[in-house]
Amino acid sequence: MSDQGIGGTRVMFPLNGRLSGLLTKECAKRGVFPEHGLIYWRERILLAVVGTAVLLSSLAAVPSFILAIKEKLWLLLLLDVAALCLGLILLFVRKIPYRIRATVVVMGFYGVGLGVVLNAGLLSGGPAWLFTFGAMAGLLLGLNAGLLAVLLNLVTLAFLGFLYQNGSMGENLPYYLSGIRAFSAGGNFILLNLIVAISSAVLVRGIEFAAKKERDISRFLAEEKDRLIEARKRLEHEVGSRREAERLARESEARYRLLADNVSDIIWTLDLETLRYTYISPSVLKMRGYAQREAMDLTMEETLSPRSLKEVRETLVEEFERDGSPGVDPLRSRTIEVEQICKDGSYSLAEVTVTFIRDAEGKPVELLGVSRDIRERRRAEKEKRELEKRLLDAKRMEAIATLAGGVAHQFNNALSVVGLSLEAMRMAQPLSEKQTGYLKNIKTMNERMAGLAAQLLAYARGGMYKIIEIPAAELMEASLRLVSHIIKPPIRLEKEIPEGLWSVRVDITQIQMVISAVLANASEAIEGDGRIMVRCRNFEIKEDKAFLDQGLSPGRYVCVAVRDSGKGMDSETLARIFEPFFSTKFQGRGLGMAAVYGIVKNHEGHVDVESAPGEGTIVRIYLRAAY
Repeated sequence: MSDQGIGGTRVMFPLNGRLSGLLTKECAKRGVFPEHGLIYWRERILLAVVGTAVLLSSLAAVPSFILAIKEKLWLLLLLDVAALCLGLILLFVRKIPYRIRATVVVMGFYGVGLGVVLNAGLLSGGPAWLFTFGAMAGLLLGLNAGLLAVLLNLVTLAFLGFLYQNGSMGENLPYYLSGIRAFSAGGNFILLNLIVAISSAVLVRGIEFAAKKERDISRFLAEEKDRLIEARKRLEHEVGSRREAERLARESEARYRLLADNVSDIIWTLDLETLRYTYISPSVLKMRGYAQREAMDLTMEETLSPRSLKEVRETLVEEFERDGSPGVDPLRSRTIEVEQICKDGSYSLAEVTVTFIRDAEGKPVELLGVSRDIRERRRAEKEKRELEKRLLDAKRMEAIATLAGGVAHQFNNALSVVGLSLEAMRMAQPLSEKQTGYLKNIKTMNERMAGLAAQLLAYARGGMYKIIEIPAAELMEASLRLVSHIIKPPIRLEKEIPEGLWSVRVDITQIQMVISAVLANASEAIEGDGRIMVRCRNFEIKEDKAFLDQGLSPGRYVCVAVRDSGKGMDSETLARIFEPFFSTKFQGRGLGMAAVYGIVKNHEGHVDVESAPGEGTIVRIYLRAAY
C-alpha cells in the first residue's frame, strides 16, 4: 500500500503513530515494557480504552452538562461528573494495580449496559454494552473472569426478561413480540457472548503462551548467545594460547634443533620395539663418516662391533629387569664405552650415555642416547700415562745416577790411595820376581776398577770430557773400525753412513765407548747367524711434542740407529735397561747401557730403545749437531 499522497507528501496517519508512542511512554511510566509480553499488551489495551472513553466523554461533557442543568437532571449530571473523574483517576493515578483498574473498567461496561436496559429496554443498546462487558472481561482479566461475566449477563438478562414478561416493569418500553422470541434472542446473545469471551480468553492465553515461549526462546537464545560469546572468548583464548605454545614450541624446537645439528656429540633416539633409529644428529658425519639418512637406515649389527653389540644387549636386558623395581630411579641413565663402525670400516671409540623415553603409562618405548668420541681422550690418557712413566723413570734414573756418582767418587778416592801405596811399595826396596808379579796383578785390577769408576762418573754425568767438533761420518767410521772386533762371527755388521752428515761436538773416547757398549749388547742378543745394521741420518726437531717430552729441545741432531736381529726384550727388561749393572747375561760385566745413557745425556743428547720379543732391538742415539 502506497504511503505517498498528492505531490509525494506522506499521508500515513500521524495520529495513530502519536497515539502508539503515547501508550508506550505511559506503559513505561508504569514499569511495563514490551519484554513483559501479555501484561504489556493488556496494559496498552486498558489505557487505550480508558483514554478513548475519557477523550470522548470530555467532548460530550459540555452539551451533556448544559442539558442536565436546563432539564434539572441532577442525578444524570452527577453520574456524568463521577464517570469522567473515575476515568481520569484510572488514567493518571499510576499506583493503582492493573487488576483493580481492569475490573473497574469492565464493571463500567456492565453498569452502562444495565442502566441502558433499565431505562430503554432490552431492545436498545444496553445488551451491546453487556456483550462488550463479557468480551472485555475475558480479554483483560482472563478466562475465569470472562466466564463469570457471561454468567452475570445470563442472570441479569434472565431476571430482567422475567420482569418484562410478567409486566412488573418496562410497560412503556419496547419488548419482544413473544416470550419465545425473547428466549431465543437471549439464548443467542449468551451463546455468542460466551463464544466471544472464551475466544478472547483463549486467544489471550495463546498469545500469553506464545509470548512466554518467545520470551523463553529469547532468553534461551540470549543465554546461548552469552554461552557462544563466552565459548568464543575461551576458544579465542585457547587458540591464542595454542598459537603461543606452538610458537614457543617452534622456537624451542629450533633451539634444540640448532644445538642437535651443531653439537659435536651424536644425539640419537632408538625405537625399543624395532631397534631402529628414529633420529640421529648430523654430527654422525664427522664422527663416523655416514650421512644422517644413511646412519638412520643402519641396524644395530651394522653400527656396533660384535663385542660392543653383545655388551649393549646385556646392558639393555639388565636395565629392563631393573626397571620398575623399588628404589630404581625411572629417570636414571647409564654410560658405557662402545666401538662404533665407521663408513670406511674402521672403528671409533665412543662413550655412550643412554636413558629411557617413556610413554604416558611410564613404559619404556625409546632410548635417548648421546655418543661422544673419546679417541682423543684415550690418546691423551695414553700420553699422560707414558709421560708419567717417563717422569718416574727419569726420577729413578736420577736417583740411581746420584747414588752412582757418590759411589764413584768414594771409589776413586780409595783407588787413589791403593795406587799410591802400590807405587810406594814398588820403590821402597827391591822385590822378588814373585812379589813383582803380585804387585802387577794388583795394579791391573786397580786400573780396571778405575775404569769402572770412570764409567760410573760418566753415567752420573760427572765425568771429565774433552769436547771437539768432528764430522759425524768421520766419527762413526773411526769408531766402527775400532770396536768391530767385539762382534761375534758369523754376525754381519752392516752400515749406512751417508755423505753430508752434520758435524757434532763430542768427546770422541766417550762416544766410542757408547758405540762399543751398544754393539756388544746387540752381538750378545743374537744367537748364531745374524745381522747388525748401523744407520746414520740428519734429524731436525722443530716443535714435535713427543721429542720435547723426551727432553730434546728443538734443533739439529745426528741420529745413530743400531738395529739387531736378536731375540728382543720384553717390556719388563726394557724398563730396566739403563740401570747400572743390570744384565740378562752374567753379572759383573760392567755398566753397559747405563754408561751409554749417562754419556749421551751429558752430551745434551737422547737415547731411546725399541724392542719386542722375537723382533730384535733398535737403539737410537741422538747427538746434537754443531752449528
